[in-house]
Amino acid sequence: MDIHIISGFLGSGKTTFINRYLPLLPGKTAVIQNESGEVPLDVRLPLGKVPVKELNTGCICCTLAPNLWKGIGEIREAFHPDQILIEPSGIGKLSEVCRACLQAEEKYGINLRLSKRIVMIDISSFEDDVDGFGQFYTDQIEWAELLFFTHMEGMSREEAEEVGSKVRRLNQGAAICMEDFRNLSQERLRGLMDMPEREFSREDEMEIVAVPGEGRILAASVLERQKVPEIHEQKQGKER
Repeated sequence: MDIHIISGFLGSGKTTFINRYLPLLPGKTAVIQNESGEVPLDVRLPLGKVPVKELNTGCICCTLAPNLWKGIGEIREAFHPDQILIEPSGIGKLSEVCRACLQAEEKYGINLRLSKRIVMIDISSFEDDVDGFGQFYTDQIEWAELLFFTHMEGMSREEAEEVGSKVRRLNQGAAICMEDFRNLSQERLRGLMDMPEREFSREDEMEIVAVPGEGRILAASVLERQKVPEIHEQKQGKER
């Protein structure tokens, strides 16, 4: 069963993105929400409704981790979905959400695959969020595989690319979409989701890579696929 994690601070646009993302997923999808966003989740799909489980008494990555394990198990038993989409609290560490998913796999014997780790970044408040929230904020960037810049209204391309350079220093392997996802067609959005991994040299670090349609992403070398605990151990080793 695939796990898709859509993260980002409150107001970054993640629930709006999820409403665009859900129709792209094949088969049956269930949703686990850790906070109610400013935009209601649209659970209507052509083949019926998306089951939604809300965890509203704490943060998934700390006090709610056991509830997340239980929620995944209950959803699997009740709905047998092909994938679960998780929208964690904006202040939750993405690394801990990934770890909780793997613990659910061990606890309930469920074959889980962390399919997508997508993070929405409000670049209009990027500097303030980095200064104010520190590792709670940068952890989401470091563990993402695809980042969408949001709230770019009034910002020049140069300003957006400056933020992109700072984000790139935090995550050398993620792809960064520098176009408003709300303006992307479903076909172009699907192209981003299905885009194959590429290897880049260090000189290609800031290359703009074209994707289907006219969308563009900022990409660099892609991290080798590894189990989340292995990546976490490497990060801890660097910090020591």
